[in-house]
Amino acid sequence: DIPQKQFQGLLTLDMNNGNTYIFGKNGSGKEDLLSTIIYRSCINHSPDEIAYYIVDMGAETLRSLIKFPHVADVCTVDVKDKILDLMVMIEKEIETRKDLTVDFGGSFESYNEMNEKKLPLICVIINNLDIFVENYAKIAELIIPLYRDGAKYGVTFMVTATSVNTLRQRTRDYFDNHLCLQMANSDDYTALLNKCPRKLNPADYKGRGLIEYEGGVYEFQSALIYTKNE
Repeated sequence: DIPQKQFQGLLTLDMNNGNTYIFGKNGSGKEDLLSTIIYRSCINHSPDEIAYYIVDMGAETLRSLIKFPHVADVCTVDVKDKILDLMVMIEKEIETRKDLTVDFGGSFESYNEMNEKKLPLICVIINNLDIFVENYAKIAELIIPLYRDGAKYGVTFMVTATSVNTLRQRTRDYFDNHLCLQMANSDDYTALLNKCPRKLNPADYKGRGLIEYEGGVYEFQSALIYTKNE
């Protein structure tokens, strides 16, 4: 909703535009929003174009998305070794892509433009980063360089969290897409969203939030997955 332009339209997330964080208090609709983003991108793109690796520290509802061929794996809170192996694999993939793209300015997009065999965008989902950091603090520290380096090579991260302190400011700088659902403290919006007016809070509806978009901060309503009955 862009009141200044008297415009309401469909908001889409550019998955190629770096890492994404989604903040919101418990019950604000973070998992619904994540599910919608994953579901819609799987409908619109082939597994050759996008691949997901999901670490679900929440209610494990994202496990239902494993039926999509785009979703390579879903890890839950009780499989530490599997999570560590995943992050090591992602680190190696970034290094491999650095070598592959060296003749293309180190650019994932340039490589795909110039080669018939494309590299898929890889998106690593960490749902409920608060629990991830609490349980796997060392792994959480080790993957910070992956936040920093991955996006250039087509390896992005999408994380959800409740507390502003879960991602330090220095780490938040590696995230280009900023979304906030309802927060417990209204001051959190100005901390997480650049140039967010202090008086701007999302309406009190599940799935309602604020997003940085084209230099401003605007309100949006998350869509839900549903099956249309003919």
